[in-house]
Amino acid sequence: MLHLLVCGKIDNCLHRNCTDDNQDLICVWCDGEIADRPYWKAYTGETCSWRTDSTRCFPGTCADELAASCQCAANFSGTHCEKIDEAPYILFNHGQFYESHQHLIKMENDPNYIIDGHPIIWTNEIRFSVVETVMSAKYFGPNITLDSDHYVRDFKVGLVEMKTTLKLYTGSSLYTKEQLCDPMYARENGQLDPNDKLVCNQSFGIGAWPSFKHDDK
Repeated sequence: MLHLLVCGKIDNCLHRNCTDDNQDLICVWCDGEIADRPYWKAYTGETCSWRTDSTRCFPGTCADELAASCQCAANFSGTHCEKIDEAPYILFNHGQFYESHQHLIKMENDPNYIIDGHPIIWTNEIRFSVVETVMSAKYFGPNITLDSDHYVRDFKVGLVEMKTTLKLYTGSSLYTKEQLCDPMYARENGQLDPNDKLVCNQSFGIGAWPSFKHDDK
């Protein structure tokens, strides 16, 4: 007589073991388990892993591999620790307004004044045609050590783009020019390579804009 033993159901389990009376029921192969090694067991959404129903928790740590114990690295937050909480630090922010290259009339801000809310600079010149800006910023990511078992194979975070926006408010009208910095860094497989520091030099021609008037900004 053929006797078949069918173990009880366990959610997200691909193979179960049990005794004859269906006692000592255990799951020996979980759905999503690749190997019995740290970070290679991703099942039921309870462990930190690459699966969408769990959390990557990176950059961060998971005590005992459990998603509930995810602790994001400093300055990171979110379900997967994917959000950077603080903006890069501006080291230098300089703007210069020129009337022309032949007849230089220059107006500039204090480049060391890098916090929000620059002081207002007043001028009685209205013939500016060129604006030049220089900015530099830095961002240092967390120190990350990846062991050979970790599901994250490589990690880079840093500055990949810098943009300058110039706006003129005159009466009820707004004129805007925006420029991205030319890449000053290498690309890997078509992707921008993050940097700890970027410097951006821009030149805006504003000769087509209307002449400045009193109270323009």
